[in-house]
Amino acid sequence: MTRLKNPLAWVHGLVGAFIGGGASAVSGGIGAIVTAPNDFNVQDPKKLLTMMGITFLIMGLPSAAIYLKQSPLPPIETIDSVPPFKPE
Repeated sequence: MTRLKNPLAWVHGLVGAFIGGGASAVSGGIGAIVTAPNDFNVQDPKKLLTMMGITFLIMGLPSAAIYLKQSPLPPIETIDSVPPFKPE
């Protein structure tokens, strides 16, 4: 019999890779404020937040893809025997 070893840890790693890659959106937002302060500023944050959201997705997806390349599925462990159920 087989079962997934720890799918929660695998999902945690995948989400962590996506967030880690998307964190560059913060530096992208600061760079946009510095290079084009008339277009991207904190007084009217809609453009800035839209640009940061798009940057988050663009940078997060490759990081998640790299994680999936290294670990495409959660590890599987083989169980030789299942212990009997003991109600308490």
